[in-house]
Amino acid sequence: MASPVPITEIEALHRKVLLDSLTSYQTSNVFTDVTLIVDGNSFKAHKLILASCSYYFQSMFMDEMLEAKENVAHIQGISASGLSILLNYMYTSKLEITDLNVQDILATAVYTQVYPVVQACKQYLKLSLDVENCTDIATIADNYCLNDLKMDVFNFVSSSFIEVAKTKDFHRLSPEQIQYVVSRDVPINVTELKFLQYILLWFFKGNHNEIKSKLSHAENILKHIRFFEIIPSRLKGMLDVLFVERNKLNDPLYEIIMRISHQPENSLRVPLLKNSFSTRGMQLALVKVGGFGMNGLTNDINYSFIDERHWRHLTVIPHVEQCNYGTAVLNNELYVIGGCFNQSLQEVIHPFGFKFNPYTKSWQKIRSMMLERCRFTLNVLNNKLYAVAGATESGNGFDLEATKTAECYDLNRGAWSCIESLPECRQQHAAVSYSHMGKNMLFVSGGLHKDRVIASMFVYTEEKNSWSSCAPLLTPRADHFMVCYNYKLYVCSGWREDPNAPQLRIQVATIDAYDLITNTWSFVTNVPTPRYHTGVVAHDSKIYFIGGFHNDAMFHKDTAAIECYDILTDTWTKGDKHSQDFWEHNCVMLYVPKQHSDSKT
Repeated sequence: MASPVPITEIEALHRKVLLDSLTSYQTSNVFTDVTLIVDGNSFKAHKLILASCSYYFQSMFMDEMLEAKENVAHIQGISASGLSILLNYMYTSKLEITDLNVQDILATAVYTQVYPVVQACKQYLKLSLDVENCTDIATIADNYCLNDLKMDVFNFVSSSFIEVAKTKDFHRLSPEQIQYVVSRDVPINVTELKFLQYILLWFFKGNHNEIKSKLSHAENILKHIRFFEIIPSRLKGMLDVLFVERNKLNDPLYEIIMRISHQPENSLRVPLLKNSFSTRGMQLALVKVGGFGMNGLTNDINYSFIDERHWRHLTVIPHVEQCNYGTAVLNNELYVIGGCFNQSLQEVIHPFGFKFNPYTKSWQKIRSMMLERCRFTLNVLNNKLYAVAGATESGNGFDLEATKTAECYDLNRGAWSCIESLPECRQQHAAVSYSHMGKNMLFVSGGLHKDRVIASMFVYTEEKNSWSSCAPLLTPRADHFMVCYNYKLYVCSGWREDPNAPQLRIQVATIDAYDLITNTWSFVTNVPTPRYHTGVVAHDSKIYFIGGFHNDAMFHKDTAAIECYDILTDTWTKGDKHSQDFWEHNCVMLYVPKQHSDSKT
């Protein structure tokens, strides 16, 4: 007995026979009962087929409508070529969209309410988006009220703003479209200052009536510029070029900019930016980089927005699993440099460096350090990276030894160069940068020197390329952190030797403050949950303590705890624990896109 034919094959065969028959009936005018007239062109069709595919024709051929009793229908507002393609789709299910016919097809499909074809046209236009045609597609989206396509277009415009703004068609965007671009809270690939500059250039282009129309919308457009992210001196410099050199100081646009930029809400500056990027569509996040967990060493990087406690996966360090590297954030890019990894049970130190851009979600390799380092400090000072001291391979190639050397990475040159070495070797120390009145300084404290925990502190002055000593820590510390707030440095966490048993270590459970003016230290507070190898990071007046382990005997205890100390209010708060235990990780503050698609961890 023959096996039954699968129902899917029967359905496919039925559909093919039906479509082939319909196509044949249309081409031979068999059973046609209506003639459509468009631009003097006649198209014979079947009311049943039209009504089945189109809400427009379905309504037209209802009994109470006049067209239901007629066999001729005149249609205005669409093209004959568009209708011809649409009819072919209705009878064959085939639709060939090209750059030349997409607007005709879309106009006809929207008018006749054939929504699968509308959707196909939108998808075609979305996939065709590029720098040269995005302004035209934006107009198409507006003309046909295709809001989802409009969002896709302007997401593209924001992500490629500089490239789009440089095209000859950028000035053709309408005032309403420019206002939409400026008002959206989505990431853009340009600083807010540069963003403003191109918007102002848009105002200058066009004929007299076009410019007049643009200026009438200036207030509503410019109120969305984030002047609080723009350094005033740089704003003045840009405006001088656009207005002073063009003798346009009497331009009403200049007066509007001056008025809006000096409003109280624009007087606050974002301290982390330094005019290097825009926070549009971005949100400040606590970022946990690598570390150890219950499953061992990981290169995973997770983040939690500053006002949440939901941790999400961000990215993975593009290197073999490693630890004891330096991390820093410069121009809102995360740098992960140096560190060590195990190879055949041997600890291997390396000098390689990588940087992660949260906007593009991509990694890029940077120039390797001059010396391989681990357990060192990496800090940003005056728009440069400073790698100081740490452990490196000894001359025999097997043992590790502390170094006092230091080097600096210049982003403009893309190269490392040596700076003056520290007065003494050290590793597992802390460092923090401080700039004031044109003076750039880097403070280095504590750490291990010849297997002994030390309390000494030195300050490096960039302008002099020299180190000088400061008042020592109140307590020797290793594996600790320093953060800066106002005119004080705060030293947190760490450990020291047990005076009664030097081979053992005990936690340093205090936060102490160093006064930059008086060169003195003072006790601040006790940490509620002292932990080894915790992650510490600061934002404004708040210091966050994330992860770490309570003691060597029970390394998993409190490893997920998150606590925050507010310097201004002298209070502690405890947040929800992380879903996983971790320690020996690094923490930084980074602006991350709000709509990051990765899931919670």
